[in-house]
Amino acid sequence: MFALLAALLLPVAVSEADCLEVYTASGLADAEPTAHAVQGEVFVAVFEGEEIAAPVLNLNGAGEFAAFTAADGRIVGCARHELMDRAAFEFGLSADGAMRIAGMGEYLGEARHADPSLYTSRSKDVTIADEMIDSAHLSEPRRVSVYAPDADQCPDRGCPVIYTGDIMAGDRHYNRALHALIEQGRIAPVVMASTMPDMARRGDEYARRQRGDQTQARFEAHEAFFLEDFMGWVEAEFPVSKRREDRILFGYSNSAEFAIEMLERHPGLFGAAVAASPSLSRPVEITDPPDPRPVLRIAYGDWERPFADTIEAHGGTAEGVELSLRSTPAGHSKQAALEALIDYLLDVHPGPEAPDR
Repeated sequence: MFALLAALLLPVAVSEADCLEVYTASGLADAEPTAHAVQGEVFVAVFEGEEIAAPVLNLNGAGEFAAFTAADGRIVGCARHELMDRAAFEFGLSADGAMRIAGMGEYLGEARHADPSLYTSRSKDVTIADEMIDSAHLSEPRRVSVYAPDADQCPDRGCPVIYTGDIMAGDRHYNRALHALIEQGRIAPVVMASTMPDMARRGDEYARRQRGDQTQARFEAHEAFFLEDFMGWVEAEFPVSKRREDRILFGYSNSAEFAIEMLERHPGLFGAAVAASPSLSRPVEITDPPDPRPVLRIAYGDWERPFADTIEAHGGTAEGVELSLRSTPAGHSKQAALEALIDYLLDVHPGPEAPDR
């Protein structure tokens, strides 16, 4: 029954005739590749391509849908959902079940937010510290990146600090959004500090799952690097607060699992975690929580099965943490992850021009 209800939440395919008709009506014939439009409930995207066997429109985490060759030779893909105007997802073109081979676009529905500028503002004037730091625990240097506002914008105790993996502070998707909202006075000045995992062992260093001896040793070495080498370096080099309530963990996908695990294992260090699209392979449990209990916000897309399945299966049984779950019409999407972080900052670290919420 649950599987049936979940299936009803997902986008559905559009016939070739209907898809090409929507394409014609959309005005995309002269648009750049990965341009897209919505006509009613139908999302349509266009790609450049020569003859591709079995082209597929891939909505990241939300499904694959047959794409078609239009009369002008361009490849067109469509998907339908009644909440398409409120959705967020990434999309690309695949072929024969392969990974994306053309383009990578991002879609944000016009009706998703009452004030879209809260989630779409981007500043171009952003400076990032991107360095390699030594780690005694990993016996190798690691790349780190930090976004920080001007030091005089932080209070005497330092700015709240968002600790992440996956070098997210160096990603323009995140740092430009934070900088814009700080400039606008909508959120308080914050620092974002990120590490880069060993991509060959990312699962070992991040994942909340049962670990063998070797994997556990690697996880603990990376954990020690994160807590001691990395956080120690950030606190020495940047105007960040050392107060528990000002330390925020943030992650998306695998790094969301890592954020949750760090909150579980070290609730005395961190006041909150914002976890976007974790696999949540088991319930969250903090056996000896401090007072006040840490906050955990989990955000996910209704369309990103099986992530949504495991979150809904395990999300209702958390112990020792103030947990909230929020789902929206979305796939596996960095934009949806950014929205979750912005919502937390607007609620907990608002600026003088923050909207009423």
